[in-house]
Amino acid sequence: MWNQKPSFRFEIDNYSEKPSIQIQSKTFVAGGCEWYLNAFPKGGYLADHDHFSLFLQVANRTMLPTGWKRKVSFYFTLLNQSDKELCRSKIVRCQVLDVKGPSWGFEKLCPLSKLQENGVLEKDRLIIEVYINLIEAVDGESGEVPEKHETVDMNGLKVLASQVTLVRKIFAEHPDIALGFKSKNQVLKTAYMNVLIGLINTLNKPSHNHSEAELTKADSELSELEEVGFKLDWLKLKLEDVILERKKADVYGNKVIQLEERMKNLEQMENKMKRSIVECFLERKKAKDDGSRVKTLEERVNNLEVVDSSFRMDCLKSKFGGVSLEKKKVDDADASRVQQLEENLKNLEEIVSDLKVKLDQGKEKNSCDGFLLVDEDESQFLANGEETKKAFSWEIDNFSERKRDIKPASFSSGGCEWFLCVQPKGKLVDEHLSLFLDAVNPGSLLPGWRRRASYRFVLLNHSGKVKRRTAGSDIL
Repeated sequence: MWNQKPSFRFEIDNYSEKPSIQIQSKTFVAGGCEWYLNAFPKGGYLADHDHFSLFLQVANRTMLPTGWKRKVSFYFTLLNQSDKELCRSKIVRCQVLDVKGPSWGFEKLCPLSKLQENGVLEKDRLIIEVYINLIEAVDGESGEVPEKHETVDMNGLKVLASQVTLVRKIFAEHPDIALGFKSKNQVLKTAYMNVLIGLINTLNKPSHNHSEAELTKADSELSELEEVGFKLDWLKLKLEDVILERKKADVYGNKVIQLEERMKNLEQMENKMKRSIVECFLERKKAKDDGSRVKTLEERVNNLEVVDSSFRMDCLKSKFGGVSLEKKKVDDADASRVQQLEENLKNLEEIVSDLKVKLDQGKEKNSCDGFLLVDEDESQFLANGEETKKAFSWEIDNFSERKRDIKPASFSSGGCEWFLCVQPKGKLVDEHLSLFLDAVNPGSLLPGWRRRASYRFVLLNHSGKVKRRTAGSDIL
């Protein structure tokens, strides 16, 4: 029969930021055995990375004796921040977990697309609850706990010799503590007794030594023990007292921190007031000294006012003469600077002239390395032989090194597409330049097409000098 309270609750914060690797919960106790959950936020190895994967695993397997096994039924639920159920797994019934298969779960528990929907995971938190019903637990092939240490039988429970005094005291003060615990499995009895002893030792520590996680675990273990039949009202009151003392300690600690902060603020205010007093004293002293200085200055001014006015006029005349002399020096310096700038400008003009001459010489020298080709397609010739316009210009660099046919990109003239073909070594006549005007892609034109145009070519060198001008020709 399933308990309404989950055996364990696992909360994952910042779920969407978790990596694709597995996330392991802390170890918890259910049915007197230790377990942990193994979750894969981006899917397990066989989930195709599109489903959330979750498994129940036996904890501390290396510490269990040879031949151990757990027979268990369980199921999972996924919740959001508001405890709204997002997904519930099928119930796994009577599944045996052992050294060959220490875990069981679901590779495809829930589609990731559902968890990634906007607003589904409030505050990006995913909560996992697992409900466990332990059917059988066997430690060792004989089904009994190996006696690595000396054990004593007390009220049907196997306890270590070192625990006898504490267990005897527990049964003396609470003789009905285990009357409701009806399990006949010695392994379960011993496991639950160890959980009870550990819980008592935890609660007997001073309150300020308890962490929040430790108290949460203690509450979970207490609920587990009560569910299997232990009567622990007295221990529940003890837990409540410990939690209350912890809260008081937290409140007291907060008050101490607040008082320390107030004391620190008061000390800062005191130091600030002291500095203000010192500054005020210094200002008063400075004001007093300034008063004496002002009085002295007033006396000196009065003495200056009685100086003869003629003496002051002589001083002014002397200063005026000095200013005139300085002005003359500045004017002379400016004239010298202007003359120097004129000389520099003249030198620059001579340098530019020399550079122009050298540039013209360089152009003539390089004119043999290339020529400028002008195609006068569709030109209309006037009576004096001048053409109205040129249709296309083409520059060929390093012409003397060219051997194969040369073709530029096509160009448009008269509403039609044309291209030139140059054969540097000639086509029909060797050692003569051959030049042709062709229509572009004639095979793509409609049947019966034709073009009639007048044209001629002009060959120039790099300096723009005409080397050859062809006679006007027609093309059909």
